[in-house]
Amino acid sequence: MLNNNQIIKRMSIKQTAQVEIIRIISPDSFFIRPINHIANQLVYTEPFRLTPFPEYSIGNFALAPIERRKIGRCLILEKFEVEKCAKVFFVDFGSEFMVHDSCIFKIEIEQCYYPWQVIHVGLARCSPVKEQNWTEEQCRQFEELLNEFQDFEIIATDYDMDNNWDRSTIKVNLFGIPIDGDEKVSIEDIFACSCPFVAKTVLPSNYKDSNLSSEWTQIFIDSTRLNFPEDWQFEEHLNNRDEDEWEMKEIPNFPIENSSNLIGFIDCSSTISPYEMYIRPIHPKNEIISVDEWLIEDYEDFVEFSQDLDDFYKHLINQRPFSYDEIEEYLENGRVFGICSSSSRTNSSWHRIEIYGIQNESVHIKYLDIGGMTHVKLRQVHRLNSKHAKQPPFCVQVKINKIHENEDVFWSADLCQIWADLIPYDVPVQFDEIEMNNDTGNVVSSNLSVLDEDEDSLIEQFVEMSQGRVKYFS
Repeated sequence: MLNNNQIIKRMSIKQTAQVEIIRIISPDSFFIRPINHIANQLVYTEPFRLTPFPEYSIGNFALAPIERRKIGRCLILEKFEVEKCAKVFFVDFGSEFMVHDSCIFKIEIEQCYYPWQVIHVGLARCSPVKEQNWTEEQCRQFEELLNEFQDFEIIATDYDMDNNWDRSTIKVNLFGIPIDGDEKVSIEDIFACSCPFVAKTVLPSNYKDSNLSSEWTQIFIDSTRLNFPEDWQFEEHLNNRDEDEWEMKEIPNFPIENSSNLIGFIDCSSTISPYEMYIRPIHPKNEIISVDEWLIEDYEDFVEFSQDLDDFYKHLINQRPFSYDEIEEYLENGRVFGICSSSSRTNSSWHRIEIYGIQNESVHIKYLDIGGMTHVKLRQVHRLNSKHAKQPPFCVQVKINKIHENEDVFWSADLCQIWADLIPYDVPVQFDEIEMNNDTGNVVSSNLSVLDEDEDSLIEQFVEMSQGRVKYFS
């Protein structure tokens, strides 16, 4: 049925959600949307590049006018060859319209990243008694009941993790939330008591196939979807330079001279062991400045760069998610860099990353500017624009290569805790005799000490505190 490759998946429902009801057909068929939906962000306005879609088929996803001079994502429900139009369903707003062929456009892969914002559901415990289907009067009474509430809560009768675009209607228990903030009430209980010939069951009623739309008695196309504006401002088609901006570019390593010293602040939230810690180093300057001056200047650079990332990637047009196959292919050819959305560790929403692997939709990454390694979902990982690949990382991963634990290959939890408690995070430190691995950008060092202090090195203190469990390499 689908003749193009672009598919917009539906939103999964784990169990409970706060929703708004946006369209009612019957108690067995109505559309809801989470109260934190992003439907308005998925509407495209000019200037916006659009490509005609004359060869569309039933079941294709496309773009079409949702309002005057506004474009929304839709699904082709029916095609009328003679009239040169189609009936479409807007997947973020739950509405249907007839649209002329000249107003239907191709949808690109980056516009399919977010799922449908509407969810098609039906009451789980109500069914008509006398008729096989709901009568017009019962549908009217159901709509009047729902109009008494502004917000709702649904409880899916089963965990629904099927996000395929053509899945069946989800059966839910529906609750109304009164405006005065009282406890939620069961819509099914009220409907069964107030409407004649409605039965309420304990178990979900049997699913009846119901199309997304009802039958149309005649074809009517309003002016918004009949003639596309001749003065629409199209973006210029991507030229080779634009394509180059999204090709994989390697982020340069932090500029370090081997056998020299590395000075900076260690990040407390990502210190794992003597073999894995992250330092925010002092960037080389042409002039000599004090540590305090560096701290202010470099922090301002970091904040400005982070804000630039957020301002750029918050726009959907700049979000270009990786596919599973793309990451695997890039990993075979070298280092892979990208941008990752959402992190609770900082106020920023977007962070530059290096990708180390992918398995079962889980991506193994390292944060280049804030330090630390973790796993994130594939949908969080996007392409990095080349203009953001020029700045070296603000954090460098460091390993102490002078010591080891006697018994274990990996550092034990109690020794890692001793190390974490020993490392100062509020004063600058110095790594001595450093060497950088140019293939990874990571640094190894033989010694670590607090800058400009005459105390024993932190390595010596750690060996002493370990009570013989940590030794120097011979």
